[in-house]
Amino acid sequence: MGKILIREAVGTDLNDVLSIERFAFGYDKESDLVRDLLNDNSAKPLYSLLAFNNDKGSLAVYLAKLNVQTC
Repeated sequence: MGKILIREAVGTDLNDVLSIERFAFGYDKESDLVRDLLNDNSAKPLYSLLAFNNDKGSLAVYLAKLNVQTC
């Protein structure tokens, strides 16, 4: 394993993030969900991080705050 770099994701990372999701799950369902959530202002994560191994994205992490209301 080479050098690992963790940094905050930026808008231009979207295609890399979606590629990681497709690779991890094997189809587009999760990557479509991630894309939709990232485009929804009410669901955007507080932090979106990418981990790189030798300059190649290998992990995407999302931390979000959820408000849950009960009846």
